[in-house]
Amino acid sequence: MQYEAATQQIRQKLAQGNTYEEACRHLSDLEPTFKAYVFEDFLKILIAEEYLGNNAPIDDLALLLGLPYDTMEKAVKNLLEEISWETAVDFVGAVSGPNTVFH
Repeated sequence: MQYEAATQQIRQKLAQGNTYEEACRHLSDLEPTFKAYVFEDFLKILIAEEYLGNNAPIDDLALLLGLPYDTMEKAVKNLLEEISWETAVDFVGAVSGPNTVFH
């Protein structure tokens, strides 16, 4: 099962009222390391959609997904760090030319 199929399955299970962990448990045919990656990465996508995109409070999102608040807080922090890092890399690439130490 590939990433997109796995995330679609998680969305379907969430729509059926499963918690996030229950929804991810249904990904039984994934290799454990890849399953852990999907769990963490797709959680960040849901946070980006709901918390950043729809202004849903993080505590409401934690309740909806059935996850501890500190798990959500950590995922938000990781997401924001990734966004900051990617923005910085894009900025450096934009302001530095192809003949600089950054390329």
